[in-house]
Amino acid sequence: MASRDSVIPIWEEQAKAGVLTITDTKVTRFWITLGQACEFPWNKLESMEVGEGFIPELKSCSVNVLAVVIGTSVRSNPEFRIIGVRQGEKLREILGPNYFSNDPKRLMTYEEVRTLYESLHRGR
Repeated sequence: MASRDSVIPIWEEQAKAGVLTITDTKVTRFWITLGQACEFPWNKLESMEVGEGFIPELKSCSVNVLAVVIGTSVRSNPEFRIIGVRQGEKLREILGPNYFSNDPKRLMTYEEVRTLYESLHRGR
């Protein structure tokens, strides 16, 4: 969330102009904050045994929902333009067997995404 390759700063700028570009409304991504990414391996070091691997339990988000949250936080009626996926871009992420970002059990609601986005801004 808000990492170097994050779409968040791009959409924040686009929202000011009134038009946000979305590659595909079916795209989903896992969400992890920088703090979570740093804490997870340290917490697992205490309990892991040799050769173990861990995958964090992450929530995921539809980029369509994220675009609406960002767009409407800047403008009352932003426009959304679908531009198509780029070569090599995946519609969903996979962290492990049966662990997909488009799994309905993992997808965050609009309210959850809005709350996370607002907390990101409080932390800046």
